Amino acid sequence: MSGGPILVFGAPFCGTSLLAQMLGSHPDLAAMPELRLGLADEVDELLEIFAISQAPIGDGLRRAVAEHLTGGQHARGIAAADAWLEAQRGRTTAALLTDLAAAVAPRRLVIPDSEAALRPHELLRWQRLAPTATLVHTLRHPQLHGRVWSRWLSSQLFVPADYRDHSVSPAPAVVEPQIPWLRCNRNLERWWALQPHVRLRMETLEAAPQATLAALVMAVGAAAVPAAVLETMLEAGASPFAGLGPSDAPRGLEMEVLDPVLEGLQLPPVPPTLDEAVSWRADGRGLDPTVSADARAYGYAPDTAASPDRATLKP
Repeated sequence: MSGGPILVFGAPFCGTSLLAQMLGSHPDLAAMPELRLGLADEVDELLEIFAISQAPIGDGLRRAVAEHLTGGQHARGIAAADAWLEAQRGRTTAALLTDLAAAVAPRRLVIPDSEAALRPHELLRWQRLAPTATLVHTLRHPQLHGRVWSRWLSSQLFVPADYRDHSVSPAPAVVEPQIPWLRCNRNLERWWALQPHVRLRMETLEAAPQATLAALVMAVGAAAVPAAVLETMLEAGASPFAGLGPSDAPRGLEMEVLDPVLEGLQLPPVPPTLDEAVSWRADGRGLDPTVSADARAYGYAPDTAASPDRATLKP
């Protein structure tokens, strides 16, 4: 297994940030927030993308720089991080990643990203940025994932056209979270096929936390740790990014961690099935056959969804 960074990627709301903070609490690893370095080759271009984005997608990188390079996550540290990043405009994002890796050495970086899997060009850029990286691909059951993400999408003013099912025309297109679920997982399988790739169902981690996390630690090439350390890791207590940042840069983790999207949400019984109607559509349809087939290939058959002993880690 490589000594490069560990990238924790998956579809939005598949636990990438949470799992990265857990892994980063290992003594040999250092968690980051979402750095979004896959968006650009040059720091100048990256800062321009941050500036025009409607969401504060640069907060994670600003917090990481403040924590490790400019004095800490507080108002002065964030201001210093902003100045430091401005001074890097002539450099590459690969050089910036090298700086962060050196700042936490000899620990290995653990970097989550809940959106890179949506776009193959970001995955390809990450392969250039971190050619020795190990990928941890997080998964959630499409019924659970769809219920959470459809709730979040319903609160957004803008939902991309390609997140909608237009087959119901002339009726208005239906918001359909199965589409990005399928796209993200297939992008990761296709565009990360030749590099180290560990696949993890988050339901398995929730059902058997210590055993699953211990297996994951071994799968990514980190040293085995005692049960007490695993407990600390499960609480993500050693990560400086396990919650909101300072008021000048509060974000940097995926939506599932920071938004109260799960409050009051009624989740389906565990284990959910692949054959029932989905809750986010009024037309009684179930999962698309392609989504069901992929979910079964990931071990989400009715008799395996809650079985933590099944093989879900693919070193």
